[in-house]
Amino acid sequence: MDLLDIEPIINRLKAQTVGFREIGAAADLASAGAAIASPCAFVVLLGATPFEVAEGSGPLRQWMTATIGVVIAITVAGKRGVAGLKAVQEPARQIRKALFAWPHPTAQRSFHLAGESLEEFDQNTGLLLYRVDFSTLVLVKEDI
Repeated sequence: MDLLDIEPIINRLKAQTVGFREIGAAADLASAGAAIASPCAFVVLLGATPFEVAEGSGPLRQWMTATIGVVIAITVAGKRGVAGLKAVQEPARQIRKALFAWPHPTAQRSFHLAGESLEEFDQNTGLLLYRVDFSTLVLVKEDI
């Protein structure tokens, strides 16, 4: 059983954003091309927080708050990162606009913002990674 399918999220970002050279999954972030293309966005399932288990006469069910992150890679950050912080603002705005209040097809509630952070900055390459997080409510159930 999947917690939250990231493919619809990738498709939503591709349809609702402009100017990204690549949009993909977390595994794509490790590819050699990801460090060259700028800006890029990569969807990462960050995990989930469970609600208390509820049992009834039917299937086992548990509500969870699932959180995903969209990592934006910018390669024009310069030696101090100032250019990258400016360059990441528009891609981050587009990510927020595309996913905020968007109803994921298998989730029980629309996405809401869960935080943002600068993940990494490499002075030698000028690569800056910035993450925008979203959370939603999912129902995990298994027939017994």
